[in-house]
Amino acid sequence: MTYARTLVGSTSTISDQYPIIFYSRDLEDIEYPHDDPLVIEATIANYTVKRVLIDGGSSADLLFYPAFCSLGFRLDRCQPSSVFLLGFSGNQVPVLGILPLHVRIGNGDQAIETLVNFHVVECSSAYNGILGRHFLHQAHAIPSTLHLKLKLPTPSGVGCVRGDQAIAKQCCAFSLKHKHVTTVDTREEVARPVPVDLDEEQVVQDGLTIRVSTAWPKEALPQLLKLVREFKELLAQGPEDMPGLDRRVAEHALGILPGCLPVQQKRSVTSHFG
Repeated sequence: MTYARTLVGSTSTISDQYPIIFYSRDLEDIEYPHDDPLVIEATIANYTVKRVLIDGGSSADLLFYPAFCSLGFRLDRCQPSSVFLLGFSGNQVPVLGILPLHVRIGNGDQAIETLVNFHVVECSSAYNGILGRHFLHQAHAIPSTLHLKLKLPTPSGVGCVRGDQAIAKQCCAFSLKHKHVTTVDTREEVARPVPVDLDEEQVVQDGLTIRVSTAWPKEALPQLLKLVREFKELLAQGPEDMPGLDRRVAEHALGILPGCLPVQQKRSVTSHFG
């Protein structure tokens, strides 16, 4: 069967011709209510790949290593990468490389094809791949997890890719059980700044020290220490040196009735998981 395909990049004007709308009829054949993810089937490098997660919260497109091997690729085809991913528990997952592959989604003549730069990762996952924000924006595709559908503009109208709810439930349960990677952070790894002590302790006289910023001019330091010695009685060295402010300077009034008895407020529960 021959499919009419279009490369993404020509959809900017097409998306204006065909508005994307989700209707109530799109909920037909969906078990509702639900909180299932949108899991679709895509053609990657001319192979049909199931269990592909559509995740608008992912900043990168992922291809997991088992699927990478099943497609017959080798790591020497990948471009090197210094990107790392953040796993479920905050652990870092290295990227084995970046592999550009052609991806086609849609049905019949309402399908699009685009080149996706997949980040190949070796970690446990219920999915074969993840298509994130970069793919969605490139394809002008609009996902709806409520309707479990992905709609996108094509030269023949609005294409619709249905998610597989049964597989989505299996993948979601498997991911929660094993705490697999489903969210991605693709920041380049950079060295973190080392804290620097910006203050130096200066002895004013016996029992009195102050901390002075290292940015303070060295030639002005003797004048500062002399000034502190001269007015040391005005400096508070501890809580005992701060008896309070004169009420003529500042005063706070409590909005209570003088004759009322104090009552302890009941504890407010702010979380059902505490």
